Amino acid sequence: MHRAMLSLAFAEQWSAAGTGYAIFKAVDNKLEQRGSTTAIAPVILGLFVVTDLLRPRFPDVRWHMWYSSMACGMVNAVSAEKGNAVTCMVTGHSKRAAAAAAANSVTTMFAS
Repeated sequence: MHRAMLSLAFAEQWSAAGTGYAIFKAVDNKLEQRGSTTAIAPVILGLFVVTDLLRPRFPDVRWHMWYSSMACGMVNAVSAEKGNAVTCMVTGHSKRAAAAAAANSVTTMFAS
């Protein structure tokens, strides 16, 4: 049952990220590739703000993460389409580097 719930949560977040990507592409096509990043920035900010406001108010539910996932999909779309960089690849490397640095500092701190 736990594995099924994780699969469902992953599918929901993937769907939200895909929706965010599609929304940016629609805005980009509508504005004919001019000013789409400026137009989508307040939407991304708003989605992250909604996530931040809903999380403490409803801590036992996870539906508010849909907004965060959609915003991340938009950020990925902007970086891939306009900056020719894929941000989701950077976060995995950054996470590993930060985890290694944290593990090293904790080991050093308790070695004394």
